Amino acid sequence: MVLHAGKLAFTHEPLAKLETTPTLNLPNPTLGALSQPLRAPLLLCYPRPNAFKIKVTPSPHTHLDARRSIVVELNTGANGTDSADIILRPISSGLQLYTKEAEAIEGCTLSVDAGNPSVIRVAHMAVRSLSKISLPYGIDNESPNVDLRVEAQYHVGNSDYTFLQTVSVPSSGHVDVSTQHISKKDHSILRVSPKWRSPIPVRLVGATLTTPAGLSASPGYSNLGSTIATHDEPVCLTFKVSRNKHTEAESDTDDAGKLQLTIEYRSLEDDVVLQVTSIFSHDLQTTSFAFLSELLLESLTTKLKACLGAAEYEAIALTSEVTLPPANAFGWEDILPHVPGDTTADLRAWLQTWHEVSPSHAKPAIT
Repeated sequence: MVLHAGKLAFTHEPLAKLETTPTLNLPNPTLGALSQPLRAPLLLCYPRPNAFKIKVTPSPHTHLDARRSIVVELNTGANGTDSADIILRPISSGLQLYTKEAEAIEGCTLSVDAGNPSVIRVAHMAVRSLSKISLPYGIDNESPNVDLRVEAQYHVGNSDYTFLQTVSVPSSGHVDVSTQHISKKDHSILRVSPKWRSPIPVRLVGATLTTPAGLSASPGYSNLGSTIATHDEPVCLTFKVSRNKHTEAESDTDDAGKLQLTIEYRSLEDDVVLQVTSIFSHDLQTTSFAFLSELLLESLTTKLKACLGAAEYEAIALTSEVTLPPANAFGWEDILPHVPGDTTADLRAWLQTWHEVSPSHAKPAIT
C-alpha cells in the first residue's frame, strides 16, 4: 500500500513478498514462514461517522401474494454525490434480484443502464440526504436470511470512490396466515390467525380489513398495541363482515371484489436493537471515542443479536427491560486490539461502565 501526500510517498507491506516457486518441488522456506504469525503491523482504516454509507433492510411491507422486496438506504453524509452506480450481487443460493423493477421510494431519481441491467444508477444527491430504493427479489428456498454483496461507485467532483460491504438481511417471508369463515343470517365472521415462523416474538401494531363496495367490516378487538405474538402462541383476529343497509336490495354483483387484510407488526428484535443502539450512540457522542462510532455501533449490533436468543426476547416481552451481559462477556475484546493503542485502556473502562448503567434503562416500546 502506497499513500501519497504531496511529494511524499509512504509504503507499507504487511505481508512478506513471496519468492519465485522453486522447481523440482523443493521445499521453500519462505512459504513455510508465512504460516507463522506476522509481526508486521496491520494497517486499519475506518470510515468517518459522516461518510457515505449504504444500509440494506427488509421492506416494511410484505404482500403474501406478491414478490418480496428489500430497501436500500443511501446516506450521503458530509459530501453530496454527483452520481452513484449501485450493484447488488446475490450470495444466498437461489436468490434472484429484479434490478429492472427497482423503484425510488424516497429522495432520489433512478435509471437502469440498458447495457448493464444489474446496475442501478442514482442521480445527484445533496449533502446529508437520505434516499431509499425498493428492490424486489425472489428466492427458491425458505432461507431465514438474504445475503448480498453491495458495491457502489459514486462520484464527487473529479474524484471517484468505492463502497463495498457484505450484508445479511432477514427474509420477509416468514408469516403463515390461516383463515376461518363463519356465515350467519345477516353477517359473516372472519377469523384470521397469523403465525410467525421466527422464534423471536413480534408486537402487533394494528390490523385492518378492507372490503369492496357494499360491504363493511368491524374488528372484534379494541387495541393491538400491547399484543405480543410468539411462534408457540399465535394470535387470532376476528372481524364482523356485514352488508351495508343502502345496498341490501341491490344485486350481489355489486359486492364483487376481494377482502384485503393488512397486519402491521414489529419484531421485538428490531425494537431492542433500535433502543440499545440509540442509547449507546447518544452516550458515545459525549466521549472522546466518538470517532470510532462506526466501528463500535456495527460491533454492538452484531454482538447484540448474537447474545440474545428466543428465551431472552420472551423475558424482555414480559418485563419490558433489556439486560445485557457484562462488557468482558459481551465480546468487546475482539475489536479492542484494533483501535488506536492510546485509547484501548480508556475505551475498555468506558465500555465496562456503560454495560453496568445504561442498558438497564433500555425499555423497548412494547407496552
